[in-house]
Amino acid sequence: MCPMIKIVRVPEGEAPEWVRAAWVGHVLPCDPFVGYAQTRDKGVVSLRETTRNKRSYAVPQKEALQILRNSSPNAAAWWRIHGFPKDTPGEDRFSFAESEAVVVQGIVSHQEPGVIYDDMETGRMEPWIYPEGYPGAR
Repeated sequence: MCPMIKIVRVPEGEAPEWVRAAWVGHVLPCDPFVGYAQTRDKGVVSLRETTRNKRSYAVPQKEALQILRNSSPNAAAWWRIHGFPKDTPGEDRFSFAESEAVVVQGIVSHQEPGVIYDDMETGRMEPWIYPEGYPGAR
């Protein structure tokens, strides 16, 4: 059973308020965990990395935009005009904060950050915080 979330609050972000508000009430498929993003969030307009570190659900953009298109074609068109859905792994998911959605189907586990060490850049063993299960984490 594919986990599903329902958007219950207007999501944060750079998209116009009316575009973000169009998500409220939609039930969307999500990855089977809630945790910290493996990549930094980027602003959808500015493309600048954000410093927010929030627990969130990762939702496949293609499926989400198909669902949005059914009830709000103008909001879906706004995303399309701005280059969504993305096909690049790591950029092909929308991120909805844990406080913006509720789980309505399936099991979603909570991932806590784990510490891994990486000496590739500095030659020293330095801790880096990544979510448990991060590809390549040891």
